[in-house]
Amino acid sequence: MIKRLTYRDLLFILFIWYATITAFLALILPSMINKFFLIFFMMIYLYYNGQLVRRRSKKVLTGNLLLIIYIIYYMTVGKWIQLFHADFYDYIGLVFICGFFSYENNTSKFEIYIKTHKRQCLLAILSYVVILFTSIMLKNGLIYSGESGYTLYGPFTIPHVLAYQLTLLYCLAAVCYLQTGSALYLFFKGLFCISVMMTGVRSAFLALIIVMVIDYCSIRKKIVKVGIAYISVGVLLFLSLLGKNISKIAVIQKTITNIAEGSISNNRTRFWKVVFDYFVNNSGLIEKLLGIGIDGVRGALLNDSIVKVAIHAHNDYINILCGFGVIGLLVLIYYHFEFTKRIKQSTLRIAIILILFSIIFTNGLAMYNAATPLLGLLLVYADCNKQEKVKNPRLH
Repeated sequence: MIKRLTYRDLLFILFIWYATITAFLALILPSMINKFFLIFFMMIYLYYNGQLVRRRSKKVLTGNLLLIIYIIYYMTVGKWIQLFHADFYDYIGLVFICGFFSYENNTSKFEIYIKTHKRQCLLAILSYVVILFTSIMLKNGLIYSGESGYTLYGPFTIPHVLAYQLTLLYCLAAVCYLQTGSALYLFFKGLFCISVMMTGVRSAFLALIIVMVIDYCSIRKKIVKVGIAYISVGVLLFLSLLGKNISKIAVIQKTITNIAEGSISNNRTRFWKVVFDYFVNNSGLIEKLLGIGIDGVRGALLNDSIVKVAIHAHNDYINILCGFGVIGLLVLIYYHFEFTKRIKQSTLRIAIILILFSIIFTNGLAMYNAATPLLGLLLVYADCNKQEKVKNPRLH
């Protein structure tokens, strides 16, 4: 008898396959990624609101009232065009994704779905890897920049999307490994780690290091821990022997270049200061409460005498404070707290907060809508690592 597919199961399927679908779209039809995210966001929005209504939660009234206020505000101040821009839905989408996974048992149900659909997870990961290698062969997914070495872009136009997807897919591979003990997932984890290093995205690499520390601490068999420790020392020794060639590794090369240019943050502190100063000095009370819009953030950087490019501030807290005002920032912080609060083990909760902070503060995550729906994998990963038993104790 075929089990009836529920709305929640459909969402879980899309969460598992989201990275693969967006990578495929980036390969053949990049303009569809934002549209796909918008459709997926609407599905989450409707389901989450339905849950809140059934539980008669005050959040459904508060959340939708705030959304209506922002829509009216943008229309009355002549910023209605932003309602049709991906920037608006990227940030709202991040809030609702955090809300979905922080509400009741959605994360635990997602965890159960992953554990009972391991073949589907394996197929999703395999498909993603195939698309990644296809992009390298057919779409300049691996770009050589002379002395700078190789930088991995995959099917995307910027490496950050790939790096964040790989970091979160590492969590899925780690969960599957804890359940099956299959060496294939070890291969995937190693591949994803190397790939993140090749993207040169340091915020993702820092987040991945924290994930790997959690991964290492979850191993319970001492001989396996010792073996991994020896392998890690061997890798570090090998890297030290590379000498100048070590700078060919994108994440190291980028750091060396930024230090030589006098800004290890790659001028991000400049972006933050410009946008924050513009917000403080060029906004009234209403704008301070509801923001100047993300186009205002981009405009401030475009008009700066040094930056001169219409980019975001590379920091979600600055972006949301200036783009959506004090109210928007408080909403984001509240949902980030709700998102991590469900992790009962304090050390794991701190680790997950550090992972999110390393990305959100140093670069920003909300605008990478090809990665934000994968955040649920982080919570499932944390839940699996807090458990005392694993399915294959011989390997742990």
